[in-house]
Amino acid sequence: MALPIPLFNRRQGEILEAEREVGRIEAEIRALEVQVRRDVAVAVAGLLRATERATAYEKDILPLSERNLEQHREAYRLGQVGTLEVLRAEEEAIKVRAAYVEALRDRAAALGELEAAIGGEP
Repeated sequence: MALPIPLFNRRQGEILEAEREVGRIEAEIRALEVQVRRDVAVAVAGLLRATERATAYEKDILPLSERNLEQHREAYRLGQVGTLEVLRAEEEAIKVRAAYVEALRDRAAALGELEAAIGGEP
């Protein structure tokens, strides 16, 4: 009984197929790296914008709003303005506080997006 022994079969077809698969996987890895870098850059930019907005409210807008409300209240105590003007100033102060809370929420959401983009805490 004789069996043919393939002495010259070096599995070149399988090697070529494996090399193509490695090339495809490497290209996919490079594409994912580019995507992750882009997602992180977008998330960082969003966090910076949200932080700047929240900081502006903390440092400038809220203090001005509170001062304006206090001045209206003092003017009311002195009889210089009526109740309606004080109520309008209080309404405006409430709107500013609500906008500040929205800015804080946006900052927290942006931080969450950054954490998701980098796969953990920044």
